[in-house]
Amino acid sequence: MKIGFISDIHSNKIALKSVLEDMPTVDKLICMGDIIGYGPWPSDCVEIVQEECDLFVRGNHDRQVSYPREYKSNVPEYEGLIHSKAKLTNEQFNWVTTLPEQISIDDYLCVHSHPVATDNYVYPSDFSAMGRYLSEYDGLVMGHTHKQGKETIEDGKLVFNPGSVGQPRDEDERAAYAVLDSDKNTVELRRTEYDIEKVINKINEYELPEFSGARLRKGL
Repeated sequence: MKIGFISDIHSNKIALKSVLEDMPTVDKLICMGDIIGYGPWPSDCVEIVQEECDLFVRGNHDRQVSYPREYKSNVPEYEGLIHSKAKLTNEQFNWVTTLPEQISIDDYLCVHSHPVATDNYVYPSDFSAMGRYLSEYDGLVMGHTHKQGKETIEDGKLVFNPGSVGQPRDEDERAAYAVLDSDKNTVELRRTEYDIEKVINKINEYELPEFSGARLRKGL
């Protein structure tokens, strides 16, 4: 089965559309969480993801939009959550905040952050330690770090992060996603360009933090 994975969209509609246009034909499309937060188009991104994806997991921003004031010390995060909460419809808010924490598809475990320690970051350098959570699975898919990577660990288990659609942090400004071939246990990590300046202009128009736009230019 060919399965597409998108993660960490963060209300970046322009990047999301570019990824969906660039993606080859897949049998299923999975959203790995953090649909909202940071960017200017939370409602649009929820609508697109609901239309295009088959399965979903909840990211930390999708959960935290219920209580944004707990994140006032992190201005970009806080302002993005406040903006998202204001723009989502009631139905979208209820949907995004009640997504499952984890799912499985074709013997791959899919979680937004860490298999058991919710919100912990698992960077590519940590992938080799994930085998302890995979006794019942062929592989593990995670988002959260915004850093694209893959590794085949013990017993041929495949661990990967598709990277971030809307806010890459691996010094590559292009939108990231992945396509898994579950029959072959292989994954293709893919990137595509999008109109970053258009996103920055909309961030500025909504008076969201300047850093939320500036970081997009360098993938930081």
